[in-house]
Amino acid sequence: MRKQVTPATFPFFSLAQSPGISQLMFIIKPCAQLAPHHHPRADELLTLVQGGPVHVGMVDEAAAGQQSIMLQMNELDLTMIPIGDVHFIENRQCQDAIIVGSFSNADPGVELTLSSLLTLPDPQLATALGLSQNATAQFRASTKPTRFQPVQDDGSCMRACNITQ
Repeated sequence: MRKQVTPATFPFFSLAQSPGISQLMFIIKPCAQLAPHHHPRADELLTLVQGGPVHVGMVDEAAAGQQSIMLQMNELDLTMIPIGDVHFIENRQCQDAIIVGSFSNADPGVELTLSSLLTLPDPQLATALGLSQNATAQFRASTKPTRFQPVQDDGSCMRACNITQ
């Protein structure tokens, strides 16, 4: 199986040390999603190198009341993700999507949204989710945050791509 994430950051790629930038190439498998996350120290320029179309979703914190934005990227399209904006990428196609992320910082950082939320103590997590303590405990026990995960739909993507779990 191929690696899904290839960093071009220092110390993996020594030329990235001086200009203060970095890149990351990643593969999103068919019917998969790169989980909601953000980069606390960098803007990101996404390039869909191969495959697609893919869907990019982001939360624009600068909009009044925060807005969810959905974009479709086709092969060789570019889109910008502002620093700190929560975003995700879905590949609902039957071939790999190869994407390059270019960052405005040699160390952009990455924080998975769900992983961060799950670090809250139970009472604060229950309040944030609007759930009872018992429901929160069940949610925590049944949730396993990962960077890449299958898309959640009625199973049509998996059937169309002949993927079994």
